[in-house]
Amino acid sequence: MIMIVEPSQPRSASPDTRSLRLQSFVVDRFGALADIRGKKLAALLITGWALVGIAAGLRLNQGWVPHDDGSFAESAHRVLQGELPHRDFAELYTGGLTFLNAAVFWIFGENLIWLRLPLFIAFLASVPCVYYIARRFVPPLGAALVTVAASAWGFPAYPAAVPSWYVLFLAIGGCAALLRYLDVSRARWLFVAGLLGGMSISIKIVGVYYVLAALCFLTFVDQRRDWGPRRRLRLPDLLACGVVPFAFVVICAVLRKRFGAPELVNFVVPVLAVTLFLIAAEANTTAADVRRRVRRRAELMLPFVLGVLVPIAIFATPFIATGSMGDVVRGVLITPQSRIDFAYVASLPPIHLVWTVPLIAALLAPAVVPRRWSAPIALSAAGVLVSLVVFSATRGAAFDIVLGSAQEWATVLAVSGIAALFVRRGRDHGRSLEAPLLLLLLLVAFLALVQYPFGTPLYYFYVAPLVVLASAGLVAYLDVGSRLIPALLLCAYAAFAILIVDRGYLVTQPEAHTVILDSNRASIRVTPDERAEFRRAAGLLVEHGSGRYVFAGPDAPELYFLSDRENPTRALFDFLDDTDSARGKNLLHALEMHGVTAIAINYDPKFSPRLQPSTVRALRAMYPSRTDVGRFEVRWKTS
Repeated sequence: MIMIVEPSQPRSASPDTRSLRLQSFVVDRFGALADIRGKKLAALLITGWALVGIAAGLRLNQGWVPHDDGSFAESAHRVLQGELPHRDFAELYTGGLTFLNAAVFWIFGENLIWLRLPLFIAFLASVPCVYYIARRFVPPLGAALVTVAASAWGFPAYPAAVPSWYVLFLAIGGCAALLRYLDVSRARWLFVAGLLGGMSISIKIVGVYYVLAALCFLTFVDQRRDWGPRRRLRLPDLLACGVVPFAFVVICAVLRKRFGAPELVNFVVPVLAVTLFLIAAEANTTAADVRRRVRRRAELMLPFVLGVLVPIAIFATPFIATGSMGDVVRGVLITPQSRIDFAYVASLPPIHLVWTVPLIAALLAPAVVPRRWSAPIALSAAGVLVSLVVFSATRGAAFDIVLGSAQEWATVLAVSGIAALFVRRGRDHGRSLEAPLLLLLLLVAFLALVQYPFGTPLYYFYVAPLVVLASAGLVAYLDVGSRLIPALLLCAYAAFAILIVDRGYLVTQPEAHTVILDSNRASIRVTPDERAEFRRAAGLLVEHGSGRYVFAGPDAPELYFLSDRENPTRALFDFLDDTDSARGKNLLHALEMHGVTAIAINYDPKFSPRLQPSTVRALRAMYPSRTDVGRFEVRWKTS
């Protein structure tokens, strides 16, 4: 047998082998380094998340708006007594939050501070979602900065358990779920996004704005499936994107009763911009069969719609079981129209758009001005804004300008963002950012309507975090050059929110919150004058009220809760009670029927009209003894 012996290999490896070994060594070392850096980044993010939570948590018991906190607590108390919202009392909102608040009271006890606990948890849950959304547009450090700014322009400004905060946080979670769907194309994420929308509507009817924005976004997602050369738009194409014009019609119907220049510019124009963009985008779809497009979009939207319906069905169950769905429909869709008559505050007039000029100049100068002028213009504009932020600590004109520029920036952002998408759509650069940016612009345009019909500065904070995210998305999409100016502006506005607004300036003077209102029923820090007024008024009602019932009104639900006494009427706020149970002969009859021996007449109701003089005269005759306590005239029957 002949054996063939291979020549032995030399000890030194060939050049190709050495190269492979070196490459393997580098990959292994850099992979380990990346893993270490990833762990460090995760640790930093968790630490930052904790710090944001601690900063917000320290403000959790700061300040109150008596009629807000009082109405939430009183409605939750009435549910615990076996009553149903809308059927047994005039619920302010849809009613889902009232059931949640009642459950919180049942678990922890009836103290106002506990109503802020689930809201705080919702805020903490929204922070990672904000970071997840921001990472679509900027690297980790930039996303962390955006998250801090978005968090500052939100919940800490007014940490009361108002339903609009839940609408905001659920919209942020829904946005993250929709973006996740873009990545994995799994219907369960559409269902989750819809689930959050249904929860939002169950808490406050304005949650429908998020649902409309999401449906418009899903229309765009389907349009991109057949993206091609632009063709002539035909009338049947409107049927294929029917959700979009329907959403615009809904918004116009909401605004019809108060349709002035502020509503036109701040609310209609942004929604009109996104509507026209989506209708125009229909001309880029290559699928000619309208029925096919309608069927396909219905299939795409079905998981989302099913998700919306689940929480609404759960919420409606007790009302269906008791035959009181008619009360819910009237209380949610019809009675709230009175807010426009009694609680209307216009948003900023269009003239205040001029306050956004420095912001626009700072951001767009690098793109539209020759290079030798762009840097000086951008830096000068940014310097003006930073200076205004510094001087705004005095709460004078600078404060109003900085806050006003932020409010009006939402309109400028929505319109300019849609214009940028229209001009640059379909280009390779920024193509992956088109859908996420459009989603944020849709949310800004629709959820800005949370400011209607009560357009005080505080209501802007219920949409401001989405404005921060959309601003970051637009800057990334335009890619105008250096990110130094946008980062500087973001830091300046974040500092304004953290150092000035979040200390409570939109509600009252924060340094005056030095005392606990009531350690048993309201562990919230208020001013000494507020504590003296409300504890004295509630104490007199307890002292002279011989039974479970007292009367306090108009618009004084906080006294029922603080005195731990029952309300003999349906009203929390008189203007929302279409039965007039707390006015005139109805009120006098209720007082007699329930044996009420002590009352408090509010001479400074925030929304409802004062009691009629004839009613006041009758009450004074029924309750001859009297003590004046701040805004209240407390009266009782003599023995």
